[in-house]
Amino acid sequence: MESDNENLPPITSPTVSIYQNADYVSGILQQIFSMPLVTSEMIATRGTNTQTTQGQEQGDVKASVELGFSGIGKANFGGGMGGSNATGEESLAERSTTRNFLYSQSYYLSAVRNELKKRNLVRYVTSKTDAKKVNPGDFVEYTAYFTPNQINALLDIATPELIAEITRYIFRMKINATDFNAFENPEEMRQFALNIETKAQAAAELSSTVAKVIRTDFRANHTREFYGQVGEEEEEVTAITICDNEHFIVQDEDRMLDGHFTVLGKVTSAVEEDVPILARNKLLNRVHPEVIDSFFDELKVKASDSNKSKLAEDFVNDAVDVALDSRISGDSFRVIPIAVFA
Repeated sequence: MESDNENLPPITSPTVSIYQNADYVSGILQQIFSMPLVTSEMIATRGTNTQTTQGQEQGDVKASVELGFSGIGKANFGGGMGGSNATGEESLAERSTTRNFLYSQSYYLSAVRNELKKRNLVRYVTSKTDAKKVNPGDFVEYTAYFTPNQINALLDIATPELIAEITRYIFRMKINATDFNAFENPEEMRQFALNIETKAQAAAELSSTVAKVIRTDFRANHTREFYGQVGEEEEEVTAITICDNEHFIVQDEDRMLDGHFTVLGKVTSAVEEDVPILARNKLLNRVHPEVIDSFFDELKVKASDSNKSKLAEDFVNDAVDVALDSRISGDSFRVIPIAVFA
């Protein structure tokens, strides 16, 4: 006897998506089948019920007579009459049933994966060797542990508002309390304080504007870049996964950093080595990686020299990594994700 599982259609393991571009999924399905995408379906059924009823009426009439005979005693004589009446009734009733079906994005994603696999259009990347065999335009699927782009992570904290407040604070702190002692006239002192505040506000607005321009150049307001580590040791390769913020299904975009996730996507660049971290920027890509390395090396030295205690120096040199990677170390390739799921 066959089990119930043997009668089920073969499908891939159900997935839970944290990111899915519905437009990509719908577009791929329509290109595969060359037909419009069905978003909902309605099935209506009609039928009739036939009902028959029958009634039975029956009655009995009985009579008895008691007679007496001389010398014998008494005897009973009885008789009866019976009758029946049958009636029939037939009724017709019409019924209708309507069922609506809605196709979800999870269903479409499953359909896309199954069809791409059936047509051998998906390349699986598990190592650097696999990555070097794929070309721009190929569909790929890989499972990786993701880390954030360091600059995007920094921009999440260093918002234009925070930078403006820090600039305003630094500008104010440059003014010593003794500077006010030079004024004996309260009106002159008030004018001096107002002038300081005006300059601090101007500096804060300028720093905020610069921060917004940098965020725009890094596309931090609309995209997030994650580095997926695929393979191990000598076979390790980085899958640079560029996600659009609007297509995250969960509200927390950094859910990508919470474990291993699988990506179905399309390759946009072949494997490259030591790609500069500023390569995507329209303006800052002109900055050589060596300049970034030199800047943070000098920053680390100044931070260490400014602390006279041995404990503070060890904290800067060992406990805190005062640096920013200027390159994506090793081999890497870029991917536009269609979906990210577990």
